Amino acid sequence: MYMNRTHSNKTQPHTTHAALCRALLLLLPLLFPAPARGYEPPIGGETLLLLGHPSLTAGAVSTAGNLLWQPFKRGGSSAGPAAITVNPALTANNQRFTLDAGYTGLFQAKGDFAAAHYIHIGSLFPTRYGAFSAALRFNAGSLPAIDLGQVVLANAGFGRDITQNLFVGAALTGGYNFNETGEAANEPAKRPFNDWALFAKIGFVYRLGDLGPLLESAVAATVSQLGKPFTNGVSGTGFYPSLATPQVGYSAIVLDETHVRTGFSVDLSFPIFQNLVLDAALQIEIARVILISAGYKINIRETLRTDTMNLPFVSLSYNFTAGMGKSGALIERGWERSDIGISGVWESMYGGAAHLISAGALINMGSPSTDPPQILIEDK
Repeated sequence: MYMNRTHSNKTQPHTTHAALCRALLLLLPLLFPAPARGYEPPIGGETLLLLGHPSLTAGAVSTAGNLLWQPFKRGGSSAGPAAITVNPALTANNQRFTLDAGYTGLFQAKGDFAAAHYIHIGSLFPTRYGAFSAALRFNAGSLPAIDLGQVVLANAGFGRDITQNLFVGAALTGGYNFNETGEAANEPAKRPFNDWALFAKIGFVYRLGDLGPLLESAVAATVSQLGKPFTNGVSGTGFYPSLATPQVGYSAIVLDETHVRTGFSVDLSFPIFQNLVLDAALQIEIARVILISAGYKINIRETLRTDTMNLPFVSLSYNFTAGMGKSGALIERGWERSDIGISGVWESMYGGAAHLISAGALINMGSPSTDPPQILIEDK
């Protein structure tokens, strides 16, 4: 059954989570005025920009960073080019030339075999004015449960520190969707539905510091899809990802020992103020080398439409330092040794209708410098 084209046969879901989702959805009109434009993105439409690199899933799309990204980390942020998709301000403190690449596969778990494959490549360039990032993402294949078309996306972002505790950023996304399986509204026959998108994102992240037992607390906010997102060709209404979507986030560390650190993040987003999406994650870092993450996402409207919820994701990251060679060009730039992180994610989606598997790598060229600059005054 094409989950994004037909509704469940159940007119009244009898599960506890569906009842809770309905109650939360009824509260939204009390918090925000509902726009006149219809809201009906395809299933998975809100996650279109988060497919390609495992950090986009393992980070639980936290605008405030976490142990995976650490925007205020001494010696430079660990947020790579993929982070501009979530909050371009997270990259402001990355002080090293960075490359990342990743793959995400969505595989149908029931019925005939189907798969969708998403590829991400990106780079980050630190300068005295801020950190510039660029990324390219594309996919091939589709699933009946998650049919987002054949999409090509290009991202460019910039992050800059305003003060030691405040980072800001902006990003621009353009893309084209070769959606050859779309159906026009009120037209049963299939027809090609190709569409383009061009939109911006702005955001900030602010360090609150230690708040009692919550260490290295940070808050953040973004506003996404400022422009033209993709149009939903299946229903003929709405946009995906949703137009003008605000998101707020909070992250903190709750345990900071010599060899073990534990942190968490919680984010809320409000697509077109007609939906509520919760992203929460918990991370455990062991010896500054291994990072284990678990996270949970609740998309209220998708839960009501499919009467199913995603299972928590599980992620494993391994960070190490490797030699890059002895060439003069590498030594001149201080790149003879570099930090490399590899990661993988697994998640069961939509009640087991699909499985997400993602793997990727991030390379920070050179070693971070944690020593402050020395200013010497000589008497003559």
